Formats: sequence, C-alpha cells, structure tokens
Amino acid sequence: MDDSGHRDNGRHKSDISVSLLRWLMQPQPSMKQIIGLLAERDVAIQERHVVLSEKKAAIAERDMAFHQRDIAIAERNNANTRTGQCYHEPPVP
Repeated sequence: MDDSGHRDNGRHKSDISVSLLRWLMQPQPSMKQIIGLLAERDVAIQERHVVLSEKKAAIAERDMAFHQRDIAIAERNNANTRTGQCYHEPPVP
C-alpha cells in the first residue's frame, strides 16, 4: 500500500521532521557556557601556536647543526687532500 500521499498533506510526519523537532527542542547552552567554551578553545589554539613555534625553532637549530657538520666534513676532506691523506666517511646509519 502506498501511503506517500498522506505525508504530503501533513497527516503523517516523516521521521526526519520528528527528529529535527526533537533536536530543536533540546535545551540550548547559556551565553556564559558559550563564552567559556570559546575561551577554552582560544587557550588551546594559543598553546598549539606556541608548540608549533617551538617545533620550528628546533627544526631550524637542527638544520643549522647539519649545515655546520657538512662544512666541517668539507673542511676536513679539503685538508686531507692537501696533505695527501685520503679519508672516506663511514656510512650514515
């Protein structure tokens, strides 16, 4: 039996409209609760920014250390070739 015609004239409410009505009837948070949630979110965002900036600083320090290492290796290799010694680097693990 097809009862779709009854829904069109409003005699039977669809499941979607009933669940929407229940959702709309739920108690809404107060302005104080909303402001509290926004403040917590802002603190979390600030902490995230601090952590990201610390991570960027650590990566920059690491890159500088790699650069200094590469310069030291190049200087050592140049010094060894001038004195006639040949040194091969051990493989990097």
